Amino acid sequence: MLTAINRQAFISYDDESLASACFKPLITAYKEIESRGGDFSAELYPLLTSGQKALFVFRTHYLHAIKSEADYYWWTAYYMAQPLRWKGLLQSLKYFDDSEMLALLERTEQSLRQRNHPRNLANFDVSLQDMETDPKLHVEMSNFYHFYLEASHSTWNVITRYIRLHPEQFVHFE
Repeated sequence: MLTAINRQAFISYDDESLASACFKPLITAYKEIESRGGDFSAELYPLLTSGQKALFVFRTHYLHAIKSEADYYWWTAYYMAQPLRWKGLLQSLKYFDDSEMLALLERTEQSLRQRNHPRNLANFDVSLQDMETDPKLHVEMSNFYHFYLEASHSTWNVITRYIRLHPEQFVHFE
């Protein structure tokens, strides 16, 4: 499932446009499979290249977690409650060799584990409002979120540099 793209467009895209172009067919396929009750992880995920898998896992977390401090907290806890998804997120950062973002998520994980996270999905009672009732959690997650915002710029540079160096994992040129 490689994105068909014009070579000149590929070269001219800024980082965000390139990441979006490579991600769009993946998320479209994901939504289509999920909407019909299918299982993306069984049907399509195994067919993706290693680069596509890493891009998909990081970008899905990023697009949700970047919205607010509470979203960063909730989505990170949600991923942690699904060990394969959490492992995939950390592996994606290892794949792209992004030690800064990896270290940040590992510190966040450590903090959440001290609060008895992850909770499995069957007992997942994490709420976006948790930070309103727990000042210490609010401070910790605010700090992590601030660093996440800063580190994400570098992460996208790392990822798009990888895409540009390994286009065969993401696109085929028209």
